[in-house]
Amino acid sequence: TVTDSLALSSDLDQDQIPDPTYTDPSPSIFRSDNKKLGINEYIFSWNEFIPFPGRTTLGLQGFVGYKDKEIKDPVQNGGTLEGSFYFPLRYYLGGLGTLRGYPYFSLSGGKVVYGRATFTFPIFQRIDKELAPFAFDKLYGSIFVETGATGNSARFRDVVKEIDKDKFLTDWGFELRFQMTANYVLPVFGYFQFAKPTSDFIRDRVTSARIPVDSRRYYFGISI
Repeated sequence: TVTDSLALSSDLDQDQIPDPTYTDPSPSIFRSDNKKLGINEYIFSWNEFIPFPGRTTLGLQGFVGYKDKEIKDPVQNGGTLEGSFYFPLRYYLGGLGTLRGYPYFSLSGGKVVYGRATFTFPIFQRIDKELAPFAFDKLYGSIFVETGATGNSARFRDVVKEIDKDKFLTDWGFELRFQMTANYVLPVFGYFQFAKPTSDFIRDRVTSARIPVDSRRYYFGISI
């Protein structure tokens, strides 16, 4: 059970000024909405790694999330501040970690289905090269395919109709991941990722207008 306290006042008229009340003669535009919302959430998550000869691995991941009520629209009596960029009850797809071939938050809704297949293989199992303060150890490569979609209808049968083949986004790409140590003590992992979308556009979450996407995306970083 949550309280949508970050929404703008629901009594905004065309002048975008909340109407005064007897208890609040000078209301703020951010007057809290105390309406409570009860939601049941059901999640299925599956991760499996299948070993192959030569220290190669096939990784399969699947995720399904379902909230049994329709989640607030991106803009509903609240403008873009809370409506488009915040509301935490939505599932989001896009960007590093989900659909890497598309921008962050490309898809959002109260229901989500997502899947990924990754084939990982060693390139160098012993590098023995140094670039101070790092000592490089192993280098692995992987090829991946990802797909996912979101919906927001209240009933399951309506979600099936809503998430048709046109609503699914798919991408593919490859990753280079290397293992190293810093100052011969601290283990460090670095990565470089290339992802290519299979669709040339996405739909704007508010207006449903077609938005072109980049033909490729790159990610890189270092983590401990």
